[in-house]
Amino acid sequence: MIGTVCRLKSYESSCFDMGIFLQMFEYMSKTGKQYTTVERNVLMSHFNVHFSPCWYLLLPIYMIFRNSVVLVILQVLIIASGVLPLIKICRLYKLGRTDTVLCSIIYLFYPAFCSSQFFDIHENMFLPAFILWLYYFMCKKNHIGEVAACLLILSVKEDAGVYIICLGLYSLFSKKKKTSGLLITIIGILGFIGTNLYINIFGEGVKVNRYDIYLAENDSGLIAVILNVIKNPAYFVSNLITVDKLLFLLLMAVPFIFVCFKINKASDLFLLVPLIIVNLSTDYTYQYNVDYQYVFGSGAMLFCAFVKEVSTLKQKRKVLLISAMSAVILFSVTVSDKIQLYTERYENTALITQTNEFIDTIDKTVCIYADTYIIPSLYKFDNVYLLDNADVSKAEIILLDNRKNDYQGKLEKYKKTFSICEVHGMVTVLLNY
Repeated sequence: MIGTVCRLKSYESSCFDMGIFLQMFEYMSKTGKQYTTVERNVLMSHFNVHFSPCWYLLLPIYMIFRNSVVLVILQVLIIASGVLPLIKICRLYKLGRTDTVLCSIIYLFYPAFCSSQFFDIHENMFLPAFILWLYYFMCKKNHIGEVAACLLILSVKEDAGVYIICLGLYSLFSKKKKTSGLLITIIGILGFIGTNLYINIFGEGVKVNRYDIYLAENDSGLIAVILNVIKNPAYFVSNLITVDKLLFLLLMAVPFIFVCFKINKASDLFLLVPLIIVNLSTDYTYQYNVDYQYVFGSGAMLFCAFVKEVSTLKQKRKVLLISAMSAVILFSVTVSDKIQLYTERYENTALITQTNEFIDTIDKTVCIYADTYIIPSLYKFDNVYLLDNADVSKAEIILLDNRKNDYQGKLEKYKKTFSICEVHGMVTVLLNY
């Protein structure tokens, strides 16, 4: 949490995604709508891009504090809250108190969940807790809880139905909870179709460009991706195995010492399907990297598989102890260096203070175009836009990040049309009045 807050405060967070969501919360607090100007450089609803009503769950808290840091803290707490359904799942599988504590340690130190929080806030933060609650209600055969958890998962994003469908099919084919399995699968399918239709009809359309490797020259859309995978499964499988993806799998599975991949029944494979679909089947590098938010859902599914399988082992205490030690060690390797990096950058308080003081003096009504790492600090401005390749003819102020390599070129470009040039800490300010 400390490292992530320092990252934000030291101007190391970018427009995508921190700047978008911070400004969106300001608009939500004023209008009740998920408006942003920096997501597409025009005033629009975030619902045009992603179906994420889950953000409204945090709005009451934001309305009290109205501060960017509170959202970072909430993300940490929301992800950590997944330990509560995990504890209940452990009890259902008759794991002892010590074993349950060890499972909790694995969860709280799981490198994928911890490391990915450094990439700003994201709606996927809700997935671990929501998925684990759904799995718990499945095990309890609590149909009301199942429906509630499914609806919460569907509120996260238009692709979240994948996790529901996989859990439903797992339950259905395990032959123990057919009613739950059928109910959850139907909700997942209908929810996935419904949320994707919403984006296609009322928004910009579902983005499948991260799966373009499965599209022929004249193909487009998710259906074409699915059909091409069915037609050529060998090509699909060949894209699952690369050096980077194998390293990613190690970071995801070593904290479980690979017990999560222990398959006793064919139905267990459904718990691994999201890892394959979301993370491994694409060539979009961020999706198979533990430093980004795409691991939250598939990581939660691995915890479901892990607890289920470890409960059947004779040496479960030894396995859990080794797993907990592995999680803590990997946590220290993948996360501690990030904490140190951003706390050190935050020590440059003079430049940060000078930049903050200048931004506080700007009229909140002016039209601002700014570099990506400056955008998050402007979240309380209604009329702010991302500078990259933008038409700045309406700009009253341009804020350049003078720490970056492309700074000098941008400065020379915009100095020709803007009359006043000032430097305030980390930003060079160009004024048009």
